[in-house]
Amino acid sequence: MATNALAVVQPQWAEDQQLLETIKQTVCKGATDAQFRMFVEVCKATGLNPFLNEIWFVPSVGVMAGRDAYLRKANEHPQFDGMETRVERNEQNIPIKAVCTVWRKDRGHPIIAEAYYNEYKKGGNVWSTYPSAMIAKVAEVLALKRSFAINGVVTEEEIGNGQERGSKEAQQEYLASKGIETTKPIDEFTERQAKLKAEGEAILNSAASDPKPNAKGKKHGIIPFDKLRNWQKLKDEIRSFTGTDGTYYGALQAKGYNHANEITSEADAMAIWKVLGAELNRLKQNAELLQLLEVSRDTIGARVFADLIGLHGCLTGDDVLALASDPLQALLAELKAIVDEKKGVE
Repeated sequence: MATNALAVVQPQWAEDQQLLETIKQTVCKGATDAQFRMFVEVCKATGLNPFLNEIWFVPSVGVMAGRDAYLRKANEHPQFDGMETRVERNEQNIPIKAVCTVWRKDRGHPIIAEAYYNEYKKGGNVWSTYPSAMIAKVAEVLALKRSFAINGVVTEEEIGNGQERGSKEAQQEYLASKGIETTKPIDEFTERQAKLKAEGEAILNSAASDPKPNAKGKKHGIIPFDKLRNWQKLKDEIRSFTGTDGTYYGALQAKGYNHANEITSEADAMAIWKVLGAELNRLKQNAELLQLLEVSRDTIGARVFADLIGLHGCLTGDDVLALASDPLQALLAELKAIVDEKKGVE
């Protein structure tokens, strides 16, 4: 009898309290006890591995997973019979939409999913540099989830751009998987977005209009109001990669500040800016490397790609990012040789 999904084996970590605590303090940080229990159950049901960064929890969003995790589930499924993704572009070569088709051996027709670029696009370097690849990822996620009944999770790409949080279809599909009425929560998302924006603007405006000590007796810092916008821009850029402001506020709090307008020392300002700048560069480099890996995988095929990175002890793109410099360069050199050979044959 055909089944919609592989039977999921109970993960060993599910009964190990120490490993459960590790998950709660890392990929599920910030979750309430109830949310953590839900996260663990979703991991069990989907078979996705939190220790391989296939699935994680974001307090303001819910349970999230990566596109590569969906691809792994598809490739492991005995009924998977291939997939194809194409991107339609306008005269200016700007993507209009991506269409992903997934075939299963036990079905007479394929599953087809469309993702329109103007509904899902986000700010940030990754979407502006690789618009076709990013909208293709959205379409692939939608098609793979529908083909293999991967429920209860959402990807960052599905959520859409920061202003609209994605198309209503994506929001409704995600909320429906949680058993939530869709009309009201979508309005609440918009309301919360406006509230957060207002709070951020209030913080910036206070630096220019209120030179008096705050409630804790601290004076506003040395950074001029117009320069504070550069800090806001830096925070937004980092968030475009990480999805949270934790890195930004963590760097401030390491020096005893909650906000940039509280910094009272030029030395502290320079130190914090240097740390954040270095982290942003790292995130950009990682994003570029992941994109290179994805393009290479699409060129040489998923199986050849998996075999190659497996020889270097890696299962996912995140494992590749974790390699030390010399092993990473060795892997990339081998990958380039295979890609060049593949292109030469074609």
